[in-house]
Amino acid sequence: MKLVIVSDLHLGDPNCALLRINKKHGKPGGNEKNDYDIIIDPRFERFCDAVGTNNECLVLLGDIMDFAMRDYSAVYMLAECFFTEVKTRGLAKRIIYVPGNHDYDIWEAVEYQANIINRIKAGKSARNFKMSVPLLIDGRNGGFTESIDLRDVSRSDGREPYGGMFLDHLIKDNNPENSDYIPVIISFPNIYLVTEDEKLVLMTHGQFLEKFGSVSSELYRTAKNITGTLCMKDFISVNFPLSQLGSSGLGQAGPLSHLIAKIVDAAKRGQFGIIRKYLRRIIPGLLKNTWFRFIPFAVMILTALVNMIIRNGISRMRDSDYTGELVGGKDSGTTSRFNSYIESSMNEFRNFNVRGIDK
Repeated sequence: MKLVIVSDLHLGDPNCALLRINKKHGKPGGNEKNDYDIIIDPRFERFCDAVGTNNECLVLLGDIMDFAMRDYSAVYMLAECFFTEVKTRGLAKRIIYVPGNHDYDIWEAVEYQANIINRIKAGKSARNFKMSVPLLIDGRNGGFTESIDLRDVSRSDGREPYGGMFLDHLIKDNNPENSDYIPVIISFPNIYLVTEDEKLVLMTHGQFLEKFGSVSSELYRTAKNITGTLCMKDFISVNFPLSQLGSSGLGQAGPLSHLIAKIVDAAKRGQFGIIRKYLRRIIPGLLKNTWFRFIPFAVMILTALVNMIIRNGISRMRDSDYTGELVGGKDSGTTSRFNSYIESSMNEFRNFNVRGIDK
């Protein structure tokens, strides 16, 4: 079984190395496809060469689209181009998509489609989100169709394992009745791969290994005095509000999107003075045409609040260095979060009842 795994393409981010989108001259304010040009960077050819052709599956492990840096319409135009190129170039027969933090809205849209929209259209009652839908690939089996198990999701037809959700339609002429149909299988947040030599591989984007992505579950465990391991569904559920707040929708902020992108970039580079400057620029916009402008010293108060947030919060945030912190034991908090997530994942994996694997 030949799988290719890629992540963090960030389609929509101006720094994306594969595809870019430009608005045509003389088309102000338009959102139609013919108002834009899709530019395929020469590095896209190197990407295709590295991926190869005729793969059984292309695994997209998060942050493929970037709704934090660009609006939905532009990102989906880029994604349509990318997925269609995957099909026309014969890169893979199937696609598995695991949303990350910058494209978390993909998972939320799938949950809405499966548990609310499709059920109401069928005359059934809406149901709660499943939150976690893991996928198992058992590489010891023969064909891909027989080796895949998407937990608690029924097969959409007899020929292909899954598919049929809205991402399928990003691929031009992608009809399930055709022999070249490519299903886009969506899983979240984990894929479990059993290799031919019976090793277990966990694939995940990793946003829940960061402090921001898992802090709600840590607070929940403390408040409820829970000493055991949270099941993955509960883990995702209690972190759901923060996942919504801090992931996908920043690119929909209109004129502020570009400003927010600069703030995020400055934070990554540790330039907190620049962050303070940009946040102060937001304050007049917040005060304009609101009752805040009538309060004396409102700007001074909000500026002081911004400085406090930067001093006590943003300046202490950083990405985890998993090699140094886990192997070197430099950060007990990172180790604790990592172990907690692995324990929840193993509890989830046990539900598959896979033979021959020491669980």
